[in-house]
Order: sequence, then C-alpha cells, then structure tokens
Amino acid sequence: MRMEKSVVIARPVEDVWAVLSNLDNVKRWSTTGSEFRQTSPGPLGVGASVEIDRAVLGRFHIRLQDVVVTGYEPNRTLAMTIPNGIAQQPIAERFTLEPSKEGTRITRVAEMDLKRGIRPFEGMLASLLGWGWGRDLANLKRLVEASTQVNRPG
Repeated sequence: MRMEKSVVIARPVEDVWAVLSNLDNVKRWSTTGSEFRQTSPGPLGVGASVEIDRAVLGRFHIRLQDVVVTGYEPNRTLAMTIPNGIAQQPIAERFTLEPSKEGTRITRVAEMDLKRGIRPFEGMLASLLGWGWGRDLANLKRLVEASTQVNRPG
C-alpha cells in the first residue's frame, strides 16, 4: 500500500524544515499527539534512532522503538522506517520539501506491505490514514505560517 498527501505552506523551505526537523515540534502538529524522541547520541541524521509515543483512539498509548532515520537532507528530505503491527516490514515514510511559487510544497509518502489479515481492510485503512495525514499537514501548515519565530533543531 502506498499513501501520499501534499500541501503548500506559504513560507520558505528553510522555515518549514526548521519546524519539521525539530522532533519536539511533532506533538504540536500531529493529530495523534505523537511525541518523537531521539534515542541515539549526536545530531538528527541518517542512522539516528527515534522512539515514538503515540496515542491510539485517544486513550491507549503505544511506544514504537527501533525507528531509524533513513534519509536526511536539510531543507529537502526527512525519511524513516517505522515498525508497525499492520505491516510485514517496517513502514517506509518520508517527507519531501520543494520550493514553489507560493512557498513550499511538502509531500508525505508512506509505503507498506500489509500483513495478510489486514489486506481486506486496505481501503478503509487508506481512508482513515489519509484523513489523519490531511489533518496533520493542515496543522503543520497553520503552525509554520503562524510562526514568527520557528523552533529550530539543536
């Protein structure tokens, strides 16, 4: 299953990157209130490990470990693999930023090979995730566009 959502944010790529690449900001735009914490030493980059604490259905919390940053190009790409119970392999997710006339186009893509028992629900899952991702990107857009001073990493 492949999912993709995009939005244009009326700010320069550098401002969008500053918010996106600072893991402390994720809980401010994620609809699940997910918290991302880097668990490896050093700066965020390829090979860094991250732990995600995510609310499910508003009441259960799951902690995902073994999340690994697989792509990190400042002002361009942030990618990671995320272990998940619905996919046979970790989900490959990436955010790509591109300059546009209106500011920055940010695209979120995930690719996953669903487990056999989940495949009959692919359409429903895609709709649910697509709705959540749309809200996430709308929240990110509002956060970045409203920011007079972005919370930069480091």
